[in-house]
Amino acid sequence: MKSLFDISYLESNESPTVAVEAPVKAAAASPMTMRPYQDECGRKVLDELKTKQSTLYVMATGLGKTVIFANLAKHFIHHGRVLILAHRQELIFQAQRTIEKVIGQTADIEMADR
Repeated sequence: MKSLFDISYLESNESPTVAVEAPVKAAAASPMTMRPYQDECGRKVLDELKTKQSTLYVMATGLGKTVIFANLAKHFIHHGRVLILAHRQELIFQAQRTIEKVIGQTADIEMADR
């Protein structure tokens, strides 16, 4: 399985599969180590972005969406800034911590009343 950050994958003509199948119970892993289904989801997002301006991935609670988008942010950070939006304060701070661990840079927060 190719890693999310293997740039040659983006230039290949491989066609993506239709669905990401997550295990019923996720195996314990380091919070920053992507599980195979997370890596697959990230690769599919990148595949979609080859031909579309935006895409959406949906996963159940606890399957690591924050880790996936932190790794996607790491992938795109060399193009400039990355903007991540959330509607709840606790999600903003969770994302900030995860992004800082994955990218190794400080993630700024822009929020009303802060």
